[in-house]
Amino acid sequence: KNLSHIRGAIHISRLENVNGVKDARDANLTSKELKELSLEWNESHCSRSDIVERDVLDVMRPSKLLERLTIYGYGSTKFPNWVGDVSFSKMVFMRLKGSKCCRSSPPLGQLH
Repeated sequence: KNLSHIRGAIHISRLENVNGVKDARDANLTSKELKELSLEWNESHCSRSDIVERDVLDVMRPSKLLERLTIYGYGSTKFPNWVGDVSFSKMVFMRLKGSKCCRSSPPLGQLH
């Protein structure tokens, strides 16, 4: 949360250890000028709490400047609405890997 001037790329791992959305919200990724974002959960499990994991990813929404997004091991059954949103017009690369519990993929058809 205190890295207000961070730019470029960031990789955040061990997200399975986040117990609620407060810490994820405090990261305030929307205000960071990130071009690349990688979010990683331990993919060896389905989420202990589907809703908590979805809420954590939901509040980790990056700015619309994002060009590359990678999500590893996400354990919820559904992606939040921002993943695949057409407002990410600069997106050129998206990788969703190890999301064994998801029942459907996000709507990616409208992305460039």
